[in-house]
Amino acid sequence: MLLLGSSASQLFPDPPNPTDMHNTTYEDAVLIARILGMNSDMVWSVIQGMSYHYYAELKIAVLNSPPRGLAYVLRFDA
Repeated sequence: MLLLGSSASQLFPDPPNPTDMHNTTYEDAVLIARILGMNSDMVWSVIQGMSYHYYAELKIAVLNSPPRGLAYVLRFDA
């Protein structure tokens, strides 16, 4: 179904250029946090300063980051 007043370029945007990198913003952290159901400040602490092509890269970085407070737990359990 074609919407009135829309062009094909709006309906089917060009795929991103693989050489175009984006720098993370706090808005990216809020979006990723909502997707993952996490705290946006915690997500921001992981992805701050990262360059990325796709949001999936940021999600993977957050999911693969060590849990916060791990050093605190290990220090008292040793």
